[in-house]
Amino acid sequence: MTEEDRLIALGSAYVEGKIHSPLLHLPASRNQLPAFLDAHPYADLYAGGSIPNILTSFVRLSGNPNVKLMSCVGNDPRGRFYLQHMDKRLGEPQVSNRKRTDIWVGIYNNGLVEGIDLYGAAANIQVSKEELHTSANKVFITDVDVCRIPAARDCVRQALEVVEDDGLFVLSLVGIPSNRNIDQIFSFTDRVPDLVFGNSSEVMQAAHETDINRAINSAFPGSRLVVATQADKGALIRYEEQVFFVSAVPVSKERVIDETGAGDTYMGTMLALLIPTLVGKWREADLINAARSASYASSLVIQSMQSRLTPSMAKLVIDYSKNL
Repeated sequence: MTEEDRLIALGSAYVEGKIHSPLLHLPASRNQLPAFLDAHPYADLYAGGSIPNILTSFVRLSGNPNVKLMSCVGNDPRGRFYLQHMDKRLGEPQVSNRKRTDIWVGIYNNGLVEGIDLYGAAANIQVSKEELHTSANKVFITDVDVCRIPAARDCVRQALEVVEDDGLFVLSLVGIPSNRNIDQIFSFTDRVPDLVFGNSSEVMQAAHETDINRAINSAFPGSRLVVATQADKGALIRYEEQVFFVSAVPVSKERVIDETGAGDTYMGTMLALLIPTLVGKWREADLINAARSASYASSLVIQSMQSRLTPSMAKLVIDYSKNL
């Protein structure tokens, strides 16, 4: 790929509600989340979602203007909040009059104690033929979470049909279930993801392994790049059958505020630094430097309540990457 190439993504646009309390607990039913969040107006709200977080890091680091996020929010106050606080370079999300905006709610007490999400408008995402035509043979990004939504699978399938051999299919393992085979989730397509990102638990789940070293070698055998992050233990990277380790940027425990979005930031940063170069020309040094920069970016995010890379953080990451 080159810097001018089109990148499209399909993902859920969340409004995240973060509540600091030593006493509160989330409701037993996900369907009670909207009322629960309404009952706690002091919650800190953020525009989030895994794929939006990934793309936000990507555009703030790469400056690539040819980015389009296909997402959907509800015609409600949370949807309007998301529209106001998203990075406008991702493109306007669709608006549903039938479904509420997706939400994620977390309870914090010296860190995240519990968190759950509720899909709404994500089930109403639509993909236009015009959008797909301009995206042929480019980069398409999505996650397992979206592919588990029956109504969204047809959109993913349509997008993958135009991402031919010259394009890249990039998959985040966010949302991979512990009780289902990932092949069943992707039974609607024969397309193998070219690049795969996940944490160690997600990669082991995908490979049906209990050891990350075996999992990194066996997960997604047809993929060119598989990245397994291990928080402060660094990351394992498999590229063209070669596996290597990249250490993490250390952050003392007392400085960690919120780890939500760290993996999204890691993925978005690596993509921003790697995609401008053709995938077959990546060298080990390119991947190591991208992973080190991604670790640094994640270290900034977890020292804040943000779930994504802010513009000021992005400037620090760019400087860090230049000095490697």
